[in-house]
Amino acid sequence: MSEASPSTFSKIKSLVSNNKKQFIGGLILLIIIIGLIIYFVLSKKQNQIILVVSSNCAKCPEEIERFNTTWKDPNNPDAKTAKASIVDKDTKKGRKITKKYKIDAFPSIIAINKKGEYLIMDLSGSSDDNLLAKVADFINQDELVLYYAQWCGHSKTFLPIWKDFAKQANLNLNINTKMVDCDTKEGKELCAKYKVTGYPTVLLHKSANPDKPIVFNGDRTVDGLNAFVKANTK
Repeated sequence: MSEASPSTFSKIKSLVSNNKKQFIGGLILLIIIIGLIIYFVLSKKQNQIILVVSSNCAKCPEEIERFNTTWKDPNNPDAKTAKASIVDKDTKKGRKITKKYKIDAFPSIIAINKKGEYLIMDLSGSSDDNLLAKVADFINQDELVLYYAQWCGHSKTFLPIWKDFAKQANLNLNINTKMVDCDTKEGKELCAKYKVTGYPTVLLHKSANPDKPIVFNGDRTVDGLNAFVKANTK
């Protein structure tokens, strides 16, 4: 049997090398595509309004009609801020939702904001005339954020005032409060994003346009913060 010539080995080696390069190139492309898909899915998080109904529920037809004329009304600005859907509890999706959110009364509404926080409203009793306002307020809440540094003397002075304000703000004002330590990895990224260079800095992130916050320049007191929030939120 004749031996393979050097040129034959060279061709085989070249073929293996090319296949290896193609495999690595394909793998890199696949990783990029998967990354883009994950980014797209995460970036598309949105508010949701779900009406959960039952086929043997006497009040459900009334609430379905009301749901469609509010949350699916193109002329209602609040309806445009959330994906609205109606789910029957006896479907596969319905069984999953009722189990996850522990719903046993029908009809019920689940409002889920972009953070994954949720509000459940039992409609099996009397109808709530302020339902639309309550749900809209929940999913479209503005956020007041304190950006601070632990080593900063001004931040240390302001923190007790902020905590006193936050306790009553979360209960009495239509707003969420949050603290960001600008020395942490996440904090540094947020402070860079919103160009925070001095501490403490308080920014109001409106739900309609969170990336263009309003800067708080008032008195660093509970009353000053309250006045700022009331002047810049509905």
